[in-house]
Amino acid sequence: MTEPLKPEVVAASNALIAEMEKGGGTVERVDKAVVAPQTPLTVGKVVPLAGAPEKPAVVQRPPTPLPKPPVPPPAKPVTTVAALAKTARPPVPIPAGLETLSTDTVLDDSFFRVVLYSVTSGRKTTTAHAFEDPEYVRTILTRDKSQMIPLAGEGYKYVHANDAAKFAFAMQNPEKLWPDWAGMDDPDKRRTIIVDDLTKALDVMVKSALVKDKRMAYRDAKNDLDEMVTGLSKKPYNLIIITLAKIGENIKDNDEIGPEMSPSLLSYITAEFSAVLYVDIDKWQILTERDKFGVGVDERGNVLPQRRVFAKHKLPRKLVGKGLINLYEPLDLKAFWKKLRAAQGTAVGK
Repeated sequence: MTEPLKPEVVAASNALIAEMEKGGGTVERVDKAVVAPQTPLTVGKVVPLAGAPEKPAVVQRPPTPLPKPPVPPPAKPVTTVAALAKTARPPVPIPAGLETLSTDTVLDDSFFRVVLYSVTSGRKTTTAHAFEDPEYVRTILTRDKSQMIPLAGEGYKYVHANDAAKFAFAMQNPEKLWPDWAGMDDPDKRRTIIVDDLTKALDVMVKSALVKDKRMAYRDAKNDLDEMVTGLSKKPYNLIIITLAKIGENIKDNDEIGPEMSPSLLSYITAEFSAVLYVDIDKWQILTERDKFGVGVDERGNVLPQRRVFAKHKLPRKLVGKGLINLYEPLDLKAFWKKLRAAQGTAVGK
């Protein structure tokens, strides 16, 4: 049921229509209109006047999807060094001290670093100290002081490193033990450190270990010894390391006699040192390359298994096999180093 509009509302509507018609338009007048009664379904809603045209129904359409952005074509792979350089990150600065060197000058910076080994009573201590004059030689002794008796009265300086702490300090800090020696002018590279010997050093370190498990103590001592020798070999001195020969108790064919040291340290020394030399006490000469010898013959005259002896020295590859260094050389390290340097120098025209 509808209700008539109040007169004052109709009058106001007609006055508004009259104002609109002054602009020349025509608006249909409404004499009366009705509105829906105020019910819960019509409160707050706009109700059109009677006779007003119906508005078309609003159709809800789904939103128009946005266009997808264009997909860029795949980048072409870099195929040249120049193109790679353009796309690479900014260049990393060259580390300080990194130089471009030449193998023609490598001999100018070399020191004599050697392992001298043999069975006991092989004249290793006297042979090593004869390499240089006493003023240039400093020795780290791990054996008993009586080891130095053959050098009595010759003025060689040494420290008796008979425990792990002393040995480690001497190996790592020779400059603090002998500051005058370390600071002396040495244009001819004559300063020399002798370690006498490495076999005893390992035994000293194992005995000084704090762990009760001897296997762990031996393993740790070997690792520490490897690091000490590696560090000392990088210092600007000649280095002579004395050690005993490692010989198996059970004779087998082609067993190899070599320095008594860990395989890892021997690998390092083989690559980095100038030579590994074996003192042959039958010839009283030094073996400079691998060789074989027979252990002997049995009562029937059959030759017993042979053993190989490890030795090596470094030469430029174009001189290998030229006979410049003999298989056996005199028991004189200074003469051997001079001969080795001369042979090396011929490779670069010196």
